[in-house]
Amino acid sequence: MNSCFLKSLNGKRIILCLLVCVLMVSAGAGVGYWIGAKPSESQPAKPSGYAAYPAYEYMVGSTAWQMSAEAHALMMQGFHLAEKNIDEMVGFADNGLNGYRWVENNGEKRLYLNEKRVCVVCDIDDTLVDGVHYTANILSRNGEWTNKTFTDFVQSKGCTALPGAVAFANHCKQNGVALFYVTNLRVNASGSCGSGVQ
Repeated sequence: MNSCFLKSLNGKRIILCLLVCVLMVSAGAGVGYWIGAKPSESQPAKPSGYAAYPAYEYMVGSTAWQMSAEAHALMMQGFHLAEKNIDEMVGFADNGLNGYRWVENNGEKRLYLNEKRVCVVCDIDDTLVDGVHYTANILSRNGEWTNKTFTDFVQSKGCTALPGAVAFANHCKQNGVALFYVTNLRVNASGSCGSGVQ
């Protein structure tokens, strides 16, 4: 790749890296969450290949994957890569390169690209907040995933941040990058996460 191509990606690279991280982390859990199926007496067995209840098996597999050391390493790697991209943009702003600059607002330095504030938009569920313990609890008691119980979990002490998430959020704040959180949880839950996340 030539350097002109790489320079043209500077503003877009962090978004791409975060998108890849989000997709890697949430791919496994998403299958189980939106299928929401579990074995029960009311459902007749429908063998499909090797699993009598494929949706339940997917949820078990995604939970095991999310709890693995490999998954945690990939999460950390994704957040570290995003931090490096922020550091690169900060370097550009410090030297007045590629349209990056600093804007002072009430004593706070903010990072801008051209006339727009640099920001990161992140999902909360299984991207910043670790929902795997909730899923494991459902599996252990043969329960059912619901928005209400998941919201209660997110507000509990059992809710923790994914490896690298808190350090990444702090890195954004320290370097003048705005961080926006997106979730489908009810409004009253989005303002308060468990003590393990804050």
